[in-house]
Amino acid sequence: MKTLEYFSIFMILDSSLTNTTIYVNSYPHYDDVYRPLIGGIQMQYVSFFSVAICSLAFPVDFSNKKGFVTAGHCGDEWWPNKVYQPYSVSASLPWRNVIGNIVRDSPDTGESIVDAAIIQLDPSGIPGPVDYSPFIFENRAELNQSHLKDSSGKVGIFDYQYPTERDIGYPTVFYKSGRTTGVTWGILVNINRECFDNPYGTFCVNPVMVLAKYFNEERIIYEGPMADSGDSGGVVYKRFLYYSELGGRIRQYAAIVYGIVTGKQGDWMYASLALNVVKQWSDVKPIRCIPSTYLDCGL
Repeated sequence: MKTLEYFSIFMILDSSLTNTTIYVNSYPHYDDVYRPLIGGIQMQYVSFFSVAICSLAFPVDFSNKKGFVTAGHCGDEWWPNKVYQPYSVSASLPWRNVIGNIVRDSPDTGESIVDAAIIQLDPSGIPGPVDYSPFIFENRAELNQSHLKDSSGKVGIFDYQYPTERDIGYPTVFYKSGRTTGVTWGILVNINRECFDNPYGTFCVNPVMVLAKYFNEERIIYEGPMADSGDSGGVVYKRFLYYSELGGRIRQYAAIVYGIVTGKQGDWMYASLALNVVKQWSDVKPIRCIPSTYLDCGL
């Protein structure tokens, strides 16, 4: 059973990687303003009772509305709330950087197939209209110094899939993008049920991906943990090269999305399954692009 950490007014799972009023710096450029929204970047949830800094996972459509997925423990639909990207500016500018509000989230207790929440996007946001783009932001020093760097700094979401037992262990490499540790990578250790204690009782997610830090395809390792506070809601994916020119000096990668960062325990990182968002809410459609050229899936 995972234990609790809680910071200030917001209670989170030790596994949960929500960054609250004890502020942890983001990895460079993850807390920039992004319009349209893309996966991996910083968001802030604010309600009367709590404040949390988390990461965005991937875009969705639902009931003729546009949305973005994050972790369910990052916010609660039941309280009046606002979601900002990257963060709220000040009480005197309450609407600046608002991207929408959480309208659905997974339960706080009992059994669930996913740890997820849906942010309904506000098209009238300030500083500009809020829309999404099916991409994942990437930044990591060790990745940028290798042949695995994407020339545009973001990878297009090509598809969504379930992990299988064939994905367990090396050489299959999973990547994670989140606001605190940026892009990290590792291997899938197991797919199983995990339970967490929280102030309301016990919350179990079945199944979750259990991942561990490891070498990537070029045998590169990075400093620090695979995930940390604030990475909750980030996106877990495989990546592959789909376009290259000028002898590899321009390289474009695409992503297959598998998970939503739920938390960590020691050296392990947990991710609930991305496609279980569709099982939880049948009207939800994850958004993808079809890569064809260097021009980012035509966008």
